[in-house]
Amino acid sequence: MVGKVEKSIDIDEMHCRSCELILKDELNSLNSVACKSIDFKNGKAVVEFDESKIKFSKIKEAIEKEGYKVNSK
Repeated sequence: MVGKVEKSIDIDEMHCRSCELILKDELNSLNSVACKSIDFKNGKAVVEFDESKIKFSKIKEAIEKEGYKVNSK
């Protein structure tokens, strides 16, 4: 599909499985976003989203709204 991308995100401040669940629920609640995987131990999440419907900055805002920090490279 045109516009769909998969992106790995480095996230700080995740401490446990509850953090994973909170972020997974938040990410999956966004329109045109699917959380493919999330791992608090490695501080990583993989999301698939449609760039024509949502900008990555909105995904980052949703993560930070929950109290976590996105590490941009």
